[in-house]
Amino acid sequence: RFTSNAFHKKVVALMGPTRPEKTGPYWNACIVREPVSCSPCLKRECPRGEKGMECMKRITPGKVLKILEKEGLSCERVS
Repeated sequence: RFTSNAFHKKVVALMGPTRPEKTGPYWNACIVREPVSCSPCLKRECPRGEKGMECMKRITPGKVLKILEKEGLSCERVS
């Protein structure tokens, strides 16, 4: 995120357990979040164990691609 800001590039940030206003990105960003009752918990590991991480699991590749298209951004596939 810091490199993109230095080059004035827009960031698409996937936020699960984190809080954008606390952890950034702070400017020129499109935040992708899905509402979950326990988020943001700000924990590195989900207290719900293997059944947890709904905050990230609900952010599908299709949703991210739609946002990229809406923002006029493209992505390259890296192999």
